[in-house]
Amino acid sequence: MLRYIRLYLKLMQLSFVRSLAYPANFIVWSLIDIVWAGVNLGFYHVLLLNIPQISGWSRTELLVPLGLFYLLNAFFWGAMYGNMQELPKDINKGTLDFYLIRPIDSQFLVSSRNFGFNLFPSLVIGIVLTWMGFKSNNLFNLVNVTLIGIFTITAIVISYSLWFMSVTVAMWFSRLQNIAEVFTMAIDAARFPTNIYPPILRFVFMTIFPLGLIIFLPSEVILRRTPTEYFIFPIVAAALFLALSHWFWNFALRHYSSASS
Repeated sequence: MLRYIRLYLKLMQLSFVRSLAYPANFIVWSLIDIVWAGVNLGFYHVLLLNIPQISGWSRTELLVPLGLFYLLNAFFWGAMYGNMQELPKDINKGTLDFYLIRPIDSQFLVSSRNFGFNLFPSLVIGIVLTWMGFKSNNLFNLVNVTLIGIFTITAIVISYSLWFMSVTVAMWFSRLQNIAEVFTMAIDAARFPTNIYPPILRFVFMTIFPLGLIIFLPSEVILRRTPTEYFIFPIVAAALFLALSHWFWNFALRHYSSASS
């Protein structure tokens, strides 16, 4: 485990050095991230000026899931997007071979080689919104602070696992160069309360494609809108889907033709 942590830190260091080579790109994308965050927050502000609640969620209560969403967003676009975007290209070109021959787990390597630091503003916004949500709803205690840490990790693991499996489909359809973009559109569904969707979609979002376990169920647990015992569901889902993604990756590798063929 320590070996993987050291390697990940080294890969982050290399990514940081690469980002410094193009400072204008870093600054522009950071500004875009700030503007996009402002647009999203403005949308909820305008909506709640005319509607007191969204599916039973007040303005102050929504700060908690919004904070969790932006914490996830920082990792989603910073730590995952570059890797997910490159994987179908490597499969198509056969350059995935260079990662498979390394003396380390190939899923870990293809998932951690790139890290974007321009999403730092999302991390700051997520921390600020979470703090505001906790303060507005009197949630500051050791249990809730621990839970938000756990739920941030489970949100990252679940979204990573689902995204990685969707991109791995390129093993069978190597021409799907933009398959990484599919999940970026699907994750938007996690921004809204699960109970606004029809029953069949609620079932899908809580079981088969558990976007409901990423943001709003954890927030409901923290706000005591749902029994505290429900905190176990995101943890179990994160463990199951991470294991499933690893199995699916190894299964898909049997269908990888490589550059030699």
